[in-house]
Order: sequence, then structure tokens, then C-alpha cells
Amino acid sequence: MGNTVNTDLANELQNRFYIYFRRSQQRFAERAAKLLTIKAKGLFRNIKDLSYERKAVGMYAA
Repeated sequence: MGNTVNTDLANELQNRFYIYFRRSQQRFAERAAKLLTIKAKGLFRNIKDLSYERKAVGMYAA
């Protein structure tokens, strides 16, 4: 009995992980779209801030 795995629990945890992962991807995709809109409108003031945001979005975008 020592090394039994509760497959229902494992499946539930895996499903939760995928849900959280997809939500985070969606948030970063929305942020990337905002950045592109800002850049297209020429509203950014600080190039360094924009490049930092682009790196942050790129790290998490799939």
C-alpha cells in the first residue's frame, strides 16, 4: 500500500495547473496587445520602460 497514487487528485491538480497556465498566458497576451497599441499610437515616453515590458511579456508568451 505504501506507494499508491491517488489518480483523481493527480488529475485534479493537473487540470488546475493547465487552467492557471492558460489564464496567465491570456493576461500576458492582453498586455502584449496593449503594448503594441501604445507603440503604434506613439504614446510611449520612455524607451527603456517599453523594452523592459517587451522582455517581461516575451518571457511568458508561448
